[in-house]
Amino acid sequence: MSHYAEISHQIHLICEEYSDRIEYVSLDEGYIDVTFTEHLFGSADRIALEIQQKILKITGLTCSVGVGYSMMSAKLSAGMIKPLGFFNMDTREKWLEIMSPKPVEEISGIGDKTQERLNALDIYTIKDLQDADPFILKREFKKIWSEWLHAVAWGYDEREVVSEYTEKSIGRSCTLEKNTKDWAWIKNTIIDLIKIVCYKTQKRKEFATFICLKIRYADFESITRTKSFPEGTNEPMEVLEIIMELWERCDKDREIRAIGVSLGEFRKSKVKQIALGEDYDMDKKIKLAKLKAEIRNKFGYKVIEETIDGEKEKDRNGKVVRRTYLRI
Repeated sequence: MSHYAEISHQIHLICEEYSDRIEYVSLDEGYIDVTFTEHLFGSADRIALEIQQKILKITGLTCSVGVGYSMMSAKLSAGMIKPLGFFNMDTREKWLEIMSPKPVEEISGIGDKTQERLNALDIYTIKDLQDADPFILKREFKKIWSEWLHAVAWGYDEREVVSEYTEKSIGRSCTLEKNTKDWAWIKNTIIDLIKIVCYKTQKRKEFATFICLKIRYADFESITRTKSFPEGTNEPMEVLEIIMELWERCDKDREIRAIGVSLGEFRKSKVKQIALGEDYDMDKKIKLAKLKAEIRNKFGYKVIEETIDGEKEKDRNGKVVRRTYLRI
């Protein structure tokens, strides 16, 4: 075991003294749910400070610890003061007071590209995002991402700590019959790959929070484009929307040899978000996805045709463009 891995193992053992609900996101970073152990060890503040001191004493390393009412608030709290920092943002009221004046890029999940698009809408602070017109956000970012942006700005994050994952990712790749930059062939291949990985995810009754598009060009250079999807999904149309965003970050003028789509960082439940200007029954949507998975498990995948097929490219006669590929 490497020295780094050994130190990580020691940190994990310390954290596990206080809860069995721990989600590690790297060797040295994780979330601990102490909701059901505070009565044993004291307040969340006390537990956080004890963990911090034990890590320093046993490993000699400093760490910052944050207490929050949600995973997002805990993560941002941990980054408030470094090194050996401690910060508490354990209510939504504290979130609104502390985070509202800060720039939008302070929110984990808002990267450079999203920040630029928000700034172009005169949205610079989290308060600006809170006050933004939902319909303008939806027009710029589409429904799913705009809902998440608006919800997280107001401090809503209903994710729960997931103690462990089973398979890290579900992916499917294919090699095209010939090198091409024909968008119709490429898009239709992507759609078929999405249907397969979504079906497998639905079969597991899980939801992916990480989506990846992999492209191998004709000269065998490979690139990956990824995006986090905090609320989780296993629906083909939602995945397609995100993959199309990732595709826009690829070089479309080069011929492509192979394409891959994968889903990862699975959760057992889908986070409910705030609806913007329309009814959105998440429970019905989840039940429908489960029903489709059960029917397919019993009668085969092709017994149900997804509406995602309606997104496929067609030739001048209205016929879906077909392609041949090999699995790799």
